[in-house]
Amino acid sequence: MVVFLNGSFGIGKTTVAHLLAARLPRSLVFNPEPLGIVLMRFASLGSAPLDDFQDLVAWRWLAARTIRAARGARRVVIVPMAFTNLAYLGEIVSYLRERGVPTLHFCLTAPHSVVLERLHARQRRGPTAWQLRRSAECCAAHGSPEFAQHVPAADRTPREIADDIAMQIRGTALT
Repeated sequence: MVVFLNGSFGIGKTTVAHLLAARLPRSLVFNPEPLGIVLMRFASLGSAPLDDFQDLVAWRWLAARTIRAARGARRVVIVPMAFTNLAYLGEIVSYLRERGVPTLHFCLTAPHSVVLERLHARQRRGPTAWQLRRSAECCAAHGSPEFAQHVPAADRTPREIADDIAMQIRGTALT
């Protein structure tokens, strides 16, 4: 099974992902962001810098295949990633499901003011302009029903969120 933990930058996806992995036997956390950073640097050689590596078809192609490969080694792969473009998320999820890999998608949600507090608290120099813009875009997009199962994250600890998601996952067939 692959579990996507979606949510805004700064909402706590990675923290929740690691807590969730500790609750689910034979699981691992896979963050495809480093793949995107490398690909974005190559794609930007000799051209204008890209705003988001998710716009790269190569990243989506590689992320989907790497997630599937990780799933071959572990029972559950947890993917913390901020998606606002449903087509990009759908592209990866469809690839996995077409190959028989069960997937779940949880979207951590909180008001942008809460996300801003968290971003400021975790960075000595404060968030970048890009993080501020993208966190606002994420918070606005993730409130819509298209972003699968919403998981309120504003007034809950990462442990509570991980416990909630683990319970929901255990309620499904872990295949």
